[in-house]
Amino acid sequence: MPSAIRQEDLDDLAEGGFIPHESARLPGNEIEPQPLEVPPHVVDLPDDNDEAPLRLRRNRKAPAGKTTQTASVPETLAHEGGRIPNTLNVISNIPFLFVGLAGLILCHYKNYFRLCSQGELWSWTLFYAGVTAVGVGSSYYHLYPNDATLVWDRLPMTIAFTSIVAIFIIERVDDRAGTKSLAPLVIAGALSILYWSFFDDLRPYAIIQFVPCIVIPVMAIVIPPMYTHSSYWLWAAGFYLLAKVEEAADKPIYRWTHDIVSGHTLKHLCAAMVPVFLTLMLAKRTIEPDRVSLLQMWKISWRERGSKDSNTVDVKYGYAAVSTTSEQQ
Repeated sequence: MPSAIRQEDLDDLAEGGFIPHESARLPGNEIEPQPLEVPPHVVDLPDDNDEAPLRLRRNRKAPAGKTTQTASVPETLAHEGGRIPNTLNVISNIPFLFVGLAGLILCHYKNYFRLCSQGELWSWTLFYAGVTAVGVGSSYYHLYPNDATLVWDRLPMTIAFTSIVAIFIIERVDDRAGTKSLAPLVIAGALSILYWSFFDDLRPYAIIQFVPCIVIPVMAIVIPPMYTHSSYWLWAAGFYLLAKVEEAADKPIYRWTHDIVSGHTLKHLCAAMVPVFLTLMLAKRTIEPDRVSLLQMWKISWRERGSKDSNTVDVKYGYAAVSTTSEQQ
């Protein structure tokens, strides 16, 4: 049975970068192109939204058994009319750019953040460089969504994730070990992106992204900090968790807002709060004189609260009627 693809669909695919422009034409005298046979070991991933224009869908062929890329909700605005394509998904990356640049400047301006070692300076510099690059790379991807531009969306994020892990090792475990781990961690993150790009397998990238999401909050609670204001790490982790929830609810949020704002746009805004809270933490914190973990502080607080409750004495009052008139003899 012949395919229902039309010439304008082929033009859309070429415009989106999915096929070369020279291939975007119907065969010789055929009215429409014939479908290609798919090898038995390949699965055809379904489109996320069959009503979306063909050029906004990602109809990928991926080997079975691998964790592959899934498409997000159709972007809010198309290319027509001279407007910015995918407007909200593009401009919602602007906070990353501003916060990243501010962090880079403050890292190197008269040691404003009072960093104690060269390893900390390098790690925080890479983190803010990654955040700044997220603002550029993610905007670029949402302007021209395809596999090639998606690399520049994900690579900066891996730099930020891996730098944070090195920072935690420096602050909570050992300065020298954390400094030495910085380069291998960043390289591992970059390799996970290359692996996905060549083999269409997201498992290494998922490990790089989600392991820090679990390890960092646990380390922030259990291991004694070098600096004060350690609770800001938990605020940052909470906003990142909220961002992932909004990303998972991408389409429902898009429907609930009557096709105005997608969950992916809100995810950008919540994820940008992570470097905001970390920047506030760096600006406020000082060296912790008594290194006590958040878990120990919570235990002490619970004990004090419990001891106050147990030392409370209930006092009962009795009342008696007293005559105010003197008795006459």
